[in-house]
Amino acid sequence: MYKCQVCGNTENNKPFFAKEMMFGFRDKFEYFECPNCGCVQIVDIPANLSKYYPEEYYAYGDQEKLPDPPKPINVGPPVRYWVELAGVGLDAAILDVGSGVGHMLLDLHEAGYSNLTGVDPYIKEDLNPKPGVRVLNRTLDRLEGSYDFIMLHHSYEHIPDPVGTLQNLHKLLKPNQLLLLRIPVAGSYAWKKYGAQWVQLDPPRHLFLHTNKSIRILAETVGFSIEKEVYDSNGFQFYGSELYQKGITLMEFLSTFIQNPEELIFFSYDELQEFEDRAVILNQNKEGDQACFYLRKEGE
Repeated sequence: MYKCQVCGNTENNKPFFAKEMMFGFRDKFEYFECPNCGCVQIVDIPANLSKYYPEEYYAYGDQEKLPDPPKPINVGPPVRYWVELAGVGLDAAILDVGSGVGHMLLDLHEAGYSNLTGVDPYIKEDLNPKPGVRVLNRTLDRLEGSYDFIMLHHSYEHIPDPVGTLQNLHKLLKPNQLLLLRIPVAGSYAWKKYGAQWVQLDPPRHLFLHTNKSIRILAETVGFSIEKEVYDSNGFQFYGSELYQKGITLMEFLSTFIQNPEELIFFSYDELQEFEDRAVILNQNKEGDQACFYLRKEGE
C-alpha cells in the first residue's frame, strides 16, 4: 500500500518507474503520484543515495569553470533577484539551506549582503570564504540561531522529511518573516507531457515533487501561509525531457556543450528559442515546472 507522506492518502495512488538519467546510471526507481494532493514521491529512498551525488554534481562543483550557456538558453535571474523580491535588507540574517559550498551566498556578498549563512551536510567541512559568509557542514536540525530570511533553492525536493524540515525551518525563522521554497512543480504541463521522462523528476535525488496544493497542506500544518508564488521555469523542462526521451543523459549534453560552447548539436537555435518562449507562457498561466513559494511565518 502506498501512503502519501504529505496528506496521508492511501487510495488510488499511481505507481510508476523512472530511470536515473542525469549521469547515466539508468537505475530504476519506483515513485507514485497522490491523486489527492498531487505530490509525486519516491517509494523507497536508496540506502546508497550518496552514489547519485558524485563530485560532478552541479550543486557542489565550481560553477565558474562552466562557460556561459548558448543563446537562447535561459538559466534564470541571479539569487539576489529572489532576495530582493522578498524585501530583505542588506544587513538581514540570511540562511541558505542546501547551499553546497556557498556559490549563491558569495553572489549575495558581492551584492552587499553581510550576514550570510549556508548549511549543507554534504560538504566536507565548515567554510568561511568571505567576511560575513559562513557555510556549515551539518544537518538542519543541528543548526542554532534565528534568521530574517531563509531560502531553499532546489534543495527541498532532496530532503527525505518534508514535514520535519518545515518544522525546523519554522523554529529558525523569526516571527512574521519569509521562507522561500524554490522547487520543481509536479502537476505542471511538463510533468503531464513527459511523465517518467520529465527531466525535473530526477530520480532518485528528487524525493518529493510538490504541487501548489501539497505545499499549501504542508505550510498550514506547520504554521506558514503562502504569501506569494512566482513561476520561473525555462526551456530546460523541454530540452532536458526531450533528451531523456531519446535516451541521452544530461551529462552527455553538458559535456558536449562544454567542449564546444558555440556549437548546437542536439537542438537547433530555433528549437531552443521555442522552448524558452513556451516556458514564458506556461509561467504566466502558472503551469511552468518550477516555482518560488514565499511562505510567511505567522506572528507569535
